[in-house]
Amino acid sequence: MEYLNKTKIKTFLPFFLGFFLSFSLIAYKFFFFNLTLDPSFESLDYIRPAKVFFETQSFELFLESLRARGPTYPLLISFLFKIFGENTFISILFFQSILNGLLVHCFIKIKNIFFKDYFYLSLIIIVFNLNILLASTTILPDFLLLFFLTNGIYFYLKFFKKKGKLNLIIGNIFFGLAFITKPVGILLPFFLFLALIIFFIFQKKVNIYNKILLSLSPLLIIYLIASPVYTYHYKESGVLSFSFHKGGHLLHGVYPCLSNKWGCGQKNKIAREKAKKIAKDVEDNFFKNKYKILNSDFDKENFIDTMQISQIHEKEAFKLIKEIKTTQIIQSAFFSYMKLTFHTSLIGFIDLHNINYDKYKITSNFNKITFIWLVGQIALIISRFFQIYGIFYYLKSNKKNSYSIIFLLLICIAFLIPALSIGNYRYRLPIEIILSLLTILGVRKFIKNHL
Repeated sequence: MEYLNKTKIKTFLPFFLGFFLSFSLIAYKFFFFNLTLDPSFESLDYIRPAKVFFETQSFELFLESLRARGPTYPLLISFLFKIFGENTFISILFFQSILNGLLVHCFIKIKNIFFKDYFYLSLIIIVFNLNILLASTTILPDFLLLFFLTNGIYFYLKFFKKKGKLNLIIGNIFFGLAFITKPVGILLPFFLFLALIIFFIFQKKVNIYNKILLSLSPLLIIYLIASPVYTYHYKESGVLSFSFHKGGHLLHGVYPCLSNKWGCGQKNKIAREKAKKIAKDVEDNFFKNKYKILNSDFDKENFIDTMQISQIHEKEAFKLIKEIKTTQIIQSAFFSYMKLTFHTSLIGFIDLHNINYDKYKITSNFNKITFIWLVGQIALIISRFFQIYGIFYYLKSNKKNSYSIIFLLLICIAFLIPALSIGNYRYRLPIEIILSLLTILGVRKFIKNHL
């Protein structure tokens, strides 16, 4: 009976704590900050297409309204509108608090694939991951992306341990849903393919045909799931692309970032203005050549030609990047990733209270805001130490789990590359589950080896 009670606690406590903390933060924001949506905020870019689908039930009009956005999150919002009404935005956050409970539960199951002990420490590490907790209370697709990724990781790790093909197929389906949730997952299928290639190289019992087919499965399944979006864009514009986000990201994001000596957050102002001018010239020339006479009320946003403009932006961006010295690119990329990975998520809680944290970082006027920021930074640095410790230990001394660690690291790389121009903690959210897992792996091994 006592064993059953412990089992029930370990089954339901992760979900309850994940749900409770997320919902409590939503309530805090609602009652103390009058939780509303800023019309200029990115959330409306997902609510608008959700309303289009809710009101028209036309998948074609829905895809047309998406533009640079993935379809999964607006479809979820549209589904919630059917249940709770189209003006009840709080229902979206309530549902995300449920997803946070499921995510925490799934994290514990992932941890159990590696080891069964350290339940409570693992639970504390994941439920108090502030980046994940904040994302669950914001109407943006990042959290849904993380939920799909977490489930995909779970089934892939099960496949590596038990080698059941069904686990691999289910994992690929979840990764496919993640892929069409946000363009930041654009490299994911290729790194999954690489992870499987590395895994199967050392699997002597699997014949060569199965190795090839199973390694190709993420590419086949993910692109099959994404095929309606690709088909629509190609049909309308002649461009086989998931969104027109790529060209603008390279021109307005990556190029100014690499032009900056110390990388991003702040982009090089001269490079940014140069990118803006080139983008304007590209668009003006494109529309002048394609549409000889333009009315004064002409709306470029009505044309799917933006897909073709994105391709031109991409070419121009690579031309500009080639002009930058290789040493400058390496230095800028290094510092950008340092900022991305070492920004404490406590910044998000400080920003919530309309406090500019930049004014309070290590100054002669030491106060409680400085202290909060400093605690967050120290905690993050300590967690990074344990993550690196865990990675080296498992790769060096634990051959049984080395494939799993390589797989997790490849997923991290797949999401870090597109985030090059963003020195912002929010954009490391897709890998926060992996970082939390590596933390508990490192802590456990450190305790066993040194204490």
